[in-house]
Amino acid sequence: MARDYRSGFAATGRQPTHKSGWMPRWLNRDITLLIALQALYGLTVGYLPIVLPLYLVSIGFGAVELGFLMTAVSILGALFAVATGVVSDRFGYKRVIVGSSFVVALGTLLFGTTRNLYLMMLLAGISQIVPPGGAGSGVGIGPSYPAVQALTAAHCEDRDRTSALSWMALVSGIATAVGAPLAALPDLMHRKAGISVLHGYYFIFILTAIINMLSAVLVYPISETRRALPRSIAPPGRAVPPPEASSDEPRIFGLSSSTWALVWRFMLVNFTNGLAVGALGPFLTYWFLRRWGATANQLGTLFFIINLSVVVPLFAAGPLARRFTAVGTVVGSRGLSSLFLVIMPFMPSFWLSGGAFLARQLANAISVPVRQSYILGVIRPSERASAAGIANLPIQGGLSISSVVTGYLMRLALTIPIELSAFFQILNTALFWIFFRSKPPVEEVYRRAEPGR
Repeated sequence: MARDYRSGFAATGRQPTHKSGWMPRWLNRDITLLIALQALYGLTVGYLPIVLPLYLVSIGFGAVELGFLMTAVSILGALFAVATGVVSDRFGYKRVIVGSSFVVALGTLLFGTTRNLYLMMLLAGISQIVPPGGAGSGVGIGPSYPAVQALTAAHCEDRDRTSALSWMALVSGIATAVGAPLAALPDLMHRKAGISVLHGYYFIFILTAIINMLSAVLVYPISETRRALPRSIAPPGRAVPPPEASSDEPRIFGLSSSTWALVWRFMLVNFTNGLAVGALGPFLTYWFLRRWGATANQLGTLFFIINLSVVVPLFAAGPLARRFTAVGTVVGSRGLSSLFLVIMPFMPSFWLSGGAFLARQLANAISVPVRQSYILGVIRPSERASAAGIANLPIQGGLSISSVVTGYLMRLALTIPIELSAFFQILNTALFWIFFRSKPPVEEVYRRAEPGR
């Protein structure tokens, strides 16, 4: 008998998983398609953070205009996050993923057709044209990612959730690395075919729209129902999720009051994360350009190295979370990444600065799937997409604030925004520890109850 994922999860098991061979036990057809979906998005993340600042400079804009664009991306990204979460839990994940893919494709196509800053801001926000975190950020992001997260968690056991999200981030990170050299296409087309660099940027936007439309096609075969297994053959090691709220319990934006008690903490933590990340993203490309006179080829090479390297720590995310707990792993990796960010502006050359940022991204990458899995592990299954979307809303608020401020601060001194970013990341790490050190996810509760597992 099929049941809808949004209706919750009794301890009756899930779809069969791989039992032997080199394939992970949780890898089924639907998760494979979801991983491929994120890989396509990761491909665009590889080149767009490089292309956008260079494109803006080529049409006469600078850091301030880039700040306004990133603010628009942040504000409309907040609406995306809430809409994809709440609407997914109510109407289905596939519809949201397909719809957002076509909206992003249309916004990207239109972005390159105007030089009106206000219209560009609107289209940049609609298309979510660049991620906020810069190189190495293609691991677990995207306009419809709350729906992707919840659908992934629905297709695997709780004990495998962090590993599944880690592998999704890993494949997406490899795709991001592959995509980074595509940023040199406009220059290559100019040198080899005599096409203007500006038309080369238009080609990049068209390519991005096509990739997003392919994503909509890819998600179509994914199932939103699961096969209920008899209780007696439920997979061993599955923890019991938080009990579902009563149907009479009032809900606000799809969340019960008990879930809101957790979500507001995530919102505060994520707000400080938004303040930190908003000073990075495409501003790093601008920083390297102004500080070291970096070329598109140099930036493409550096970002390729970073995007490819950040997939390595993802292999360790699941084991580290099991060894040191999810909260301990997040706090440790985020703290270490903050230290590398502090020293980056003081490096004496382009490649040493890039090396410090690479170290920062390597440490930070470990925390990404662990944080994503953690919120799913402490929230009721029927509220996961809504909670993930709403919890991410303050990230966009923080991003919008710091994106505007960063553009002006860079006029005063290029290094100020980076140091402020490090400060807010340290604050974010401290708040995560304070709020969640005594709130283990469901799989850790199970392991504590049965230490032999």
